[in-house]
Amino acid sequence: MLIHEGIQQEQSLVITFIKSHISELQQLTTRLSHPQTHSAVHWSPPHPPDVKINFDASFSPRQNKSWSGLIVRNSLGEILGSAYRMGLHIASPFEAEAQALLHGLEFAKDLGFNSVEVEGDSRSVIKKMNETSLDRSRIRSFVIDAKQMAQDFHRCRFTFTGRNGNAAAHAMAALGRRDTEDRFWVDEAPPEATTAADSDRRYIDPP
Repeated sequence: MLIHEGIQQEQSLVITFIKSHISELQQLTTRLSHPQTHSAVHWSPPHPPDVKINFDASFSPRQNKSWSGLIVRNSLGEILGSAYRMGLHIASPFEAEAQALLHGLEFAKDLGFNSVEVEGDSRSVIKKMNETSLDRSRIRSFVIDAKQMAQDFHRCRFTFTGRNGNAAAHAMAALGRRDTEDRFWVDEAPPEATTAADSDRRYIDPP
């Protein structure tokens, strides 16, 4: 028997605790030695003639609701449309993001765009959209609907960006959470999203 914090412990338990503690310290040291460069992540424009639809979601577990934030821009970073939509009977943030992607495709279709890039900061959802195998996850229905709708476009691809590259869509989702109705704008966006989009344009190379 060994003593740890004044309590008798089995030797195997103490050894397990020490190994676990050492592992945590090593992971922490690694993160501190190689900090993630979030500032290096920023929005990038689509290649003409594509337009880019950025999507994000805000989720309320208490209400089982979500709010999709959407913004559409061209290769110059100009806003072509924006929207937020509410989702009901949503069980998780994973489902909220998947529905936001589907809402983004529907919005682009309603606006008449035919060549699109759909981008969000949910790596798992984007990965599902780019897989060819049968999806059996909780978001299967959203994935199936989105893949079917993607076929209606001449060109449609799905890309991942970090949170800093998705600020305008995040602003739209946050605005939707404070509203009671779905809303959309053509060729513009609310001030909060416009400010984020203007900031993104700093990273566009001049023609």
